[in-house]
Amino acid sequence: MLPRPDLRRWAAWRFGPLLFVLPMSGAARAHPFDADLYGQQIDVLIDVDELRLRVASEVPTRVVVEDLVRRTGSARRSPAEVEAFHGLWLGELIDGFVAHRAGAPVAWTRRPPPELSAELQARFAIYRFELATGLAPEAVHTINLVDHNFPDQRAVRLLDLHLHPRWRLDACSMIEVGPEGMVEDRTGRWGQLAEDRELRLSIQPRPWWRWQLGRLGRLLRGAAPDAPLPARAALVGEDQTDVMRGVFGLGLAAMLGLAPIVCALAWRRSRKRRAPSLDG
Repeated sequence: MLPRPDLRRWAAWRFGPLLFVLPMSGAARAHPFDADLYGQQIDVLIDVDELRLRVASEVPTRVVVEDLVRRTGSARRSPAEVEAFHGLWLGELIDGFVAHRAGAPVAWTRRPPPELSAELQARFAIYRFELATGLAPEAVHTINLVDHNFPDQRAVRLLDLHLHPRWRLDACSMIEVGPEGMVEDRTGRWGQLAEDRELRLSIQPRPWWRWQLGRLGRLLRGAAPDAPLPARAALVGEDQTDVMRGVFGLGLAAMLGLAPIVCALAWRRSRKRRAPSLDG
């Protein structure tokens, strides 16, 4: 392994064409650990009718350069050859994500990410891609997602999970809940556990009335009504506060709506009581 102070200079020399094709970006967020560790940042979003993955795969720069030399015979390639090389890496990384829904394999649709698909940094080449598959919005779903990438390498993973408020999370392999509440939540953290490669979860749609009360509660506190909820909120009922706020808001609106009618009736009744009798 080259000494760390020489890594940037070595990458610039060996990776000159890639630096031309893949400019640096401050928006990328590589993992903070050793440069020999592979990294996977996986954002899972369960939308109203869709399951989406947004992935940033981090491969040590040294490994990418060595693979480029092995496949093409030289690290000094044209931009078109470099782009084709990165396309091979992206295809292999995408194939590494396998999902099953109710035991049946899921067919992914690839979406173009808003950032560059591949980017060279001093320590890592970062490959980004987004995958999606449809979900029936009124059905119960059991989903099993496995990341088969980097099986024999030292790797760290960060998996984050968010759900549209329409969904209720019944179970999640990344979160442990005991009789007294939350025990462990591994979402949103870097980890090297073998079980971090796999995400198992079960979801079902919330009752329509509860969903709408939660939306009203989020509106009352100034939040976006359909903003995705973190997994722990969707699992252990942390949205209960929004539901109760929605109940209060609905009750208050009903009271305010009835107030003019009640006042008019009281005024009419008081006038009848004050009106003089014709026999008097």
